[in-house]
Amino acid sequence: MHIMVPIRPLQEDGTWGQKQKKVPVLTPDGQTVLNQKGQPVFRAYIQRIGAGKKPWKN
Repeated sequence: MHIMVPIRPLQEDGTWGQKQKKVPVLTPDGQTVLNQKGQPVFRAYIQRIGAGKKPWKN
């Protein structure tokens, strides 16, 4: 038996959310880093499921 579970969150309106959050890469002085085409560079931030939640109490 194989069960597939989606990793995307559901929005309040029932649509699928993003798989990951993109965070812009910043220089030490707070400026956005640009690639060779002049577009901002992003780093993928993946929130772990259950991160920051309290464990169950019996």
